[in-house]
Amino acid sequence: MSILAVSDMSGDFWTGFFVGLAIAMVFGLLYIGASPMVRTIRSPFRPQIVVHKTSKTPCRVVLEAIFAFFFMFFITLLILTVFIYLYR
Repeated sequence: MSILAVSDMSGDFWTGFFVGLAIAMVFGLLYIGASPMVRTIRSPFRPQIVVHKTSKTPCRVVLEAIFAFFFMFFITLLILTVFIYLYR
Protein backbone atom coordinates (compact mmCIF):
# COMPACT_ATOMS: atom_id res chain seq x y z
CA MET A 1 0.00 0.00 0.00
CA SER A 2 1.62 3.24 -1.12
CA ILE A 3 1.13 6.65 0.42
CA LEU A 4 -0.15 8.27 -2.78
CA ALA A 5 -2.47 5.53 -3.94
CA VAL A 6 -5.19 7.04 -6.08
CA SER A 7 -7.85 4.64 -4.85
CA ASP A 8 -7.34 5.68 -1.20
CA MET A 9 -8.16 9.35 -1.88
CA SER A 10 -11.71 10.51 -1.25
CA GLY A 11 -13.91 12.25 -3.77
CA ASP A 12 -13.65 15.45 -1.76
CA PHE A 13 -9.93 15.59 -2.48
CA TRP A 14 -10.41 15.29 -6.23
CA THR A 15 -13.26 17.80 -6.22
CA GLY A 16 -11.09 20.28 -4.35
CA PHE A 17 -8.11 19.54 -6.57
CA PHE A 18 -9.99 20.14 -9.82
CA VAL A 19 -11.81 23.22 -8.48
CA GLY A 20 -8.47 24.65 -7.36
CA LEU A 21 -6.97 23.85 -10.75
CA ALA A 22 -9.88 25.55 -12.52
CA ILE A 23 -9.58 28.64 -10.31
CA ALA A 24 -5.82 28.78 -10.98
CA MET A 25 -6.49 28.54 -14.71
CA VAL A 26 -9.02 31.39 -14.54
CA PHE A 27 -6.58 33.60 -12.63
CA GLY A 28 -3.82 32.69 -15.08
CA LEU A 29 -5.98 33.64 -18.06
CA LEU A 30 -6.96 36.90 -16.36
CA TYR A 31 -3.30 37.67 -15.71
CA ILE A 32 -2.33 36.93 -19.31
CA GLY A 33 -5.23 39.03 -20.60
CA ALA A 34 -4.56 41.95 -18.25
CA SER A 35 -0.80 42.17 -18.81
CA PRO A 36 -0.98 44.27 -22.02
CA MET A 37 -3.51 46.61 -20.39
CA VAL A 38 -1.31 47.11 -17.33
CA ARG A 39 1.63 47.85 -19.61
CA THR A 40 -0.53 50.44 -21.43
CA ILE A 41 -1.61 52.02 -18.14
CA ARG A 42 2.01 52.35 -17.01
CA SER A 43 3.01 53.96 -20.34
CA PRO A 44 2.28 57.60 -19.36
CA PHE A 45 5.36 57.60 -17.16
CA ARG A 46 7.70 56.77 -20.03
CA PRO A 47 8.97 59.27 -22.59
CA GLN A 48 7.25 58.96 -25.92
CA ILE A 49 8.46 59.33 -29.49
CA VAL A 50 5.92 60.85 -31.86
CA VAL A 51 7.72 62.23 -34.89
CA HIS A 52 10.58 63.74 -32.97
CA LYS A 53 11.76 63.18 -29.43
CA THR A 54 10.04 65.31 -26.84
CA SER A 55 11.05 66.00 -23.27
CA LYS A 56 7.43 65.82 -22.12
CA THR A 57 6.05 62.49 -21.05
CA PRO A 58 2.39 61.65 -21.66
CA CYS A 59 1.87 61.97 -17.89
CA ARG A 60 3.13 65.56 -18.00
CA VAL A 61 0.79 66.36 -20.91
CA VAL A 62 -2.17 64.87 -19.01
CA LEU A 63 -1.29 66.87 -15.88
CA GLU A 64 -1.15 70.08 -17.91
CA ALA A 65 -4.54 69.25 -19.45
CA ILE A 66 -6.02 68.63 -15.98
CA PHE A 67 -4.58 71.95 -14.78
CA ALA A 68 -6.07 73.75 -17.80
CA PHE A 69 -9.46 72.14 -17.17
CA PHE A 70 -9.55 73.23 -13.53
CA PHE A 71 -8.27 76.70 -14.45
CA MET A 72 -11.07 77.14 -16.99
CA PHE A 73 -13.60 75.70 -14.54
CA PHE A 74 -12.69 78.19 -11.81
CA ILE A 75 -12.53 81.13 -14.23
CA THR A 76 -16.01 80.21 -15.48
CA LEU A 77 -17.22 79.85 -11.89
CA LEU A 78 -15.79 83.29 -11.06
CA ILE A 79 -17.46 84.90 -14.09
CA LEU A 80 -20.79 83.27 -13.23
CA THR A 81 -20.51 84.39 -9.62
CA VAL A 82 -19.83 87.98 -10.68
CA PHE A 83 -22.66 87.84 -13.22
CA ILE A 84 -25.12 86.52 -10.63
CA TYR A 85 -23.98 89.11 -8.09
CA LEU A 86 -24.37 92.00 -10.52
CA TYR A 87 -27.76 90.94 -11.92
CA ARG A 88 -29.32 89.86 -8.65
